Amino acid sequence: MSDPLIDPATLMAYVDGRLDAAARRALERRLREDPALAAEARAYEAQRAALHARFDPVLEEPIPAHLLARAAPGRPRLASLAVAAALVAIGAVAGSVATRLAERGRAPAPDARISSFVHQAVVAHAAFAPDARRPVEIAAEQEQQLVAWLSKRLGRALRVPSLDSRGLSLVGGRLLPGDAAHPAAQLMYETARGERVTLFLRAIGDAPAPTAFRLSEEAGVATFYWVDRDWGYALTGSLGREELLAAAKAVYDQLAP
Repeated sequence: MSDPLIDPATLMAYVDGRLDAAARRALERRLREDPALAAEARAYEAQRAALHARFDPVLEEPIPAHLLARAAPGRPRLASLAVAAALVAIGAVAGSVATRLAERGRAPAPDARISSFVHQAVVAHAAFAPDARRPVEIAAEQEQQLVAWLSKRLGRALRVPSLDSRGLSLVGGRLLPGDAAHPAAQLMYETARGERVTLFLRAIGDAPAPTAFRLSEEAGVATFYWVDRDWGYALTGSLGREELLAAAKAVYDQLAP
């Protein structure tokens, strides 16, 4: 970015119309004074328009009648799942954009990159945790196959943490889009009460500074996340904070080098 005082997150907030009036006026003055910064803002606007052009029709697409007829009572509405799936796709495309910017030497600040990672984890949780019939691609009964498959696709030897001591049994896992260079894995756990917790993990890219446990709350669920070297972890669920934090610490203790 041409102006080191204006980070990518601020510029994206401007493009999205999320700055207050004073901050917006100040940034617009900088844009008039800095042609390179103005060009970067136009690039963000073009990316935003492209994402809406590509995915808005999916969000507005009606659910076929034959699928609605087959939906079992009490299951999540198919329309909600369609929206969640579209958001996963948008997150993947946004990650791809971030990767291209990094290749050009204009990568978003690490905080923005990690925020995008956490949002992907929350959206993936919303999409698959409520699914009664097929919440995972490979079930816990085939854990060895799950580990081998995800390890191959993620390019890293994966270990599946055991959370039995926290009252969470493994349901299984699946492969998910992360960004253009780093696919993601989601592991799902379940309490005896049927509450589900998901662990979302993938490579972040160039190793950011390690983070301690941090809490994010979005869409009615909590996420404890952390970064260890170049790998990000996010544990999401509707459990109480203390219960979820204890589970996150159990994951960390088992996966830490």
